[in-house]
Amino acid sequence: MILRSKSALSPDGRPGKALLEGCMAQHARSRARFEALRAYYGGRHEILARRAEHALAPNNRLVAGFPKYISDVATGYCFGQPIVYQSESQDLRGFQAALRSIRADTHDARLGKKISIYGEAYELLYVNADKAPGDFGLGVAAIDPTEAFVVYDSTAAREPLFGVYYIPQYAVDGTRTSYTIYVYTNSEVLEYAAESQFDLGPLIAAEPNYFGLCPLIEYRNNEEGSGDFEHVMSYVNAYNLLQSDRLNDKERFVQALLLIKGATFGEDDDGAENFDKMLKNGVLSLPQDNASVEYLTKNLNENEVEVLRAALSSDIHKFSQTPDFSDEHFAGQASGVALKFKLWSLENLARVKHSFFAAGLKYRLALLARILYLREGANIDPNKIQIITNRTLPVDELEVAQTIAAYAKSGTVSEETLLTQVPFVGDPAAEMERMKREALQK
Repeated sequence: MILRSKSALSPDGRPGKALLEGCMAQHARSRARFEALRAYYGGRHEILARRAEHALAPNNRLVAGFPKYISDVATGYCFGQPIVYQSESQDLRGFQAALRSIRADTHDARLGKKISIYGEAYELLYVNADKAPGDFGLGVAAIDPTEAFVVYDSTAAREPLFGVYYIPQYAVDGTRTSYTIYVYTNSEVLEYAAESQFDLGPLIAAEPNYFGLCPLIEYRNNEEGSGDFEHVMSYVNAYNLLQSDRLNDKERFVQALLLIKGATFGEDDDGAENFDKMLKNGVLSLPQDNASVEYLTKNLNENEVEVLRAALSSDIHKFSQTPDFSDEHFAGQASGVALKFKLWSLENLARVKHSFFAAGLKYRLALLARILYLREGANIDPNKIQIITNRTLPVDELEVAQTIAAYAKSGTVSEETLLTQVPFVGDPAAEMERMKREALQK
């Protein structure tokens, strides 16, 4: 997190050149970490840089896809189901239309994947001036932390002061030539030209910011801002090394030297002919009683290696809080409650992820409420909107139906709340409206 004093801003709320370049330099120091995390997710691990001992030595470099597995499982579990918004005292139809216009379901899953990999990610909301008929006129982008950052004030409130977003410019041959840098304050969108991500060029344009708040939103994976597989990367390196050397040892075994004691094939034509006969017939006749033949090999204890491999794999899953779904404990039929016990560590991970993700969502709600007020005069209090997240789990629909029926009969829970628990209802508010219309028609 980049912190600065609010007094460092100019009276009109703009950050000066020195302030911007100082923040850009601080952000640049974390870029190597983000690049390493991106590489590991994409399968470009440390083992690939290993060199062979000599030209003839085997040099297998196996890459285990644990980072991708961990992020994909965590993202699918946490963001595979759409996030639901509801309010008992407010009409959210305009708000729901705004969410549909930015394809919030797909966008949230994309953001969830980025925070899983990098530990943080950014969302940019912008007004689309060239909107099509019927379009709400909003655009949204999920941005890697290598390309954006937000600066907060140094007080306990940690209010956003401004955000910075780098957009590279390319020549026709794909060569990166320069950058366009956008700076978002509470009142303006400033556009700068720059030769690199470290040097700020001249101010090109300044446009009003209709949101009234910085529209660049930071989302964090947890309090530390760490990725889901970041703290097990050393274990992944050890697993890659073990499996690669395991295959190297197999190749060395196949390429083992043949040691012949007390006999020789000679260097003349007869020796070569005898050697060819041995290879053809598979029979070797030794001339002396004390002669012997053996391969020079290293004893391979596969059981010990397999125990070590299994231990590393188990530790990777345990420390990343991501279960191994190929494990025998997930075989067979299991009730929803039993499955939740098996997913206890992943559920704890999901709770942390969603609590920090919700902080970004609440800020998004404030931005959307501002636009809805300007465009439609709608007064929506984002603090009165409830954010409901659902996990992606196999659903026992009979069990869910019986539970919902029991609550409906007791009358202790509202119909809209009960609808949020129905797995195939994506928009409980819209479903309630449909049910009311059908009731009136009858």
